[in-house]
This record gives sequence, C-alpha cells and structure tokens, in this order.
Amino acid sequence: MFERNTTQEEQATESMELSSIMLKMFDKLESGEKIDKIKTGIGIIDKHTNGIAKGELITIGAKSGVGKTALATRIGINFFEQGQKVLFISREMTKEQLAERFILSATGIDKFKFENRDFDGTDWQRIVDAMEMFNTDNIIIDDESSTIYDIQRQVKKYKPDVLIVDYLQLLTPINSRDSRER
Repeated sequence: MFERNTTQEEQATESMELSSIMLKMFDKLESGEKIDKIKTGIGIIDKHTNGIAKGELITIGAKSGVGKTALATRIGINFFEQGQKVLFISREMTKEQLAERFILSATGIDKFKFENRDFDGTDWQRIVDAMEMFNTDNIIIDDESSTIYDIQRQVKKYKPDVLIVDYLQLLTPINSRDSRER
C-alpha cells in the first residue's frame, strides 16, 4: 500500500516538473494539435487574446459607468450565436434588466427609445426577432447567486460553456472575516 501511494506521489511530482511539462508541450506541438478557442466577437479583444480557451479566465476592469456590462452582454450574445451555452451571473442588475440589455444589444435600439416605447414598425420587428432568438435554454441569467459556492452550484447545474460574472466585487465573502476583495 505504501509503495503504491509513494509511486502515485512520484508521478504527481513528476508532472509538476518543468521538464515533464515541456515534453508534453513538445508532443502537442509536434502532433499539430491546435488550441481550441472561442472568439469573443469583439475585434480588439480577439486581436490580443486570439479568443478564449476552455478553462481560461479573462478579467475586464474599468471605472464605473464605462460599459463593462454592455461589453459582457455583447460577448455573451456572440458566444451564444456561436452555439455556446452561456451562464451570466449578475450581482448588479436584475434578470429583467439584463434581458433588456440583451434585447438592446441585439437590436441596436437606443435605451431611451426603448424606455419611452417609441417604436416604429422596424423596431418592433427587431424586438420580436431578438425575443425569438433569446427564447432558449442556452442563456441562463442568475441574479441571486452571491457567493463562489453559489456560482459553483449553478455551473454544476447548468454546465455552461462560458461563465460571465458581472460584478465580481459584489460577491459576498464565504467567511465573514474576509474582505470582498479576498
């Protein structure tokens, strides 16, 4: 038993050594295996990241009110249009507010025009088309999850291809002694 455990520990240590990692990397390069990435559909982001790979984390930070949620919404729509299942966690907006953002982003209708319900026939058609497009189980909006554990539960439940968390700093710490930043 001890011998078997020791062998497993040696194998685990081996895989952490840079030489072992480089060997595996060389094998992948030599085989021509490409890294599967999903494009965000946002030119400047795709230019610098070449898209997002499975398991990769991208953080977008900026001052308040400059459009982070609008950008995240657009990226979510672009992933959805590529056949990806998207879980959108929001601590800043309600499900209804986010649904409105999805409609505005998909239709290009101005927020003030939308809120005043000042639609012409073309606007109505774009709204109906957007609502039909988003009549799906492949976009999940959660405005109730407030901890990392809640998010983990939702990921296990829905098994999304892409997880978007808007606004990470508003998550509640699991341990009350921890700060939100931690």
